[in-house]
Amino acid sequence: MICKAFAFIALITTSFTAQAIKYSGKGITEDEIAKAIKPPRPVSVTQAINHIKKKHGEELEKEEELDLSSNNICTKGAGQIVSLALESMPKLKRLNLSANRIYDFKERDKYNDFEINLVELLSRPTFELFDIQYNGVANLSWIKHMMAYPKLADLSKIIAKIKWRDSDTGIAIQIADSVNEKPAE
Repeated sequence: MICKAFAFIALITTSFTAQAIKYSGKGITEDEIAKAIKPPRPVSVTQAINHIKKKHGEELEKEEELDLSSNNICTKGAGQIVSLALESMPKLKRLNLSANRIYDFKERDKYNDFEINLVELLSRPTFELFDIQYNGVANLSWIKHMMAYPKLADLSKIIAKIKWRDSDTGIAIQIADSVNEKPAE
C-alpha cells in the first residue's frame, strides 16, 4: 500500500514539472541545405520546429528548456528557433544552441532576424541562459555590436545570460566577464 502511494505521488510530481525538450545531435540543418541533399534528407529546422509544436502542443507553453545543441543549425535557423521560443514558450529559461554553425554576419537579413529576436528573448526577466558555445558568433566583437540595441539598456544583466567559450583557456565563461574587463594599458 505504501509503495502504491509513493508511486502515485512520484507520478503526480513528474507530471506537473516542466521537462527539457532535447534534440541534441539529431543532424538538424537549415531548410535550404536539407532540400539540396538527396534522400534520405536530414531534418530541417522547419521540420524540427513543426515536430516540437505537434509533439508538445499546449505543454510547450510550460517548457523551461530547449536544447538543440550539436546540430548543423546556421544563423537563419537559429532565428527561427528563437522565434519559436518567443511565440510559443513564455516560460523558457534556457536555450542551448551550442556546437552549431551560427556565425557573425552583420548587416545581413538572416543575421538581423536572429539578433533582433535574441535581444527580445534575452530581455525577458525570467530567461536565464542562452548557450552559444562553439559557434562563430560567440565572440566579443559580436557582443559589442549587440550593445547598440536599445533593449540592452541593462547590459550586464542581459549579457550575463549568454554563455560562450574562451578558446584560449578552454573554459566556458560568461560574456559579461569579458565585456567588463578593462583593456591593458
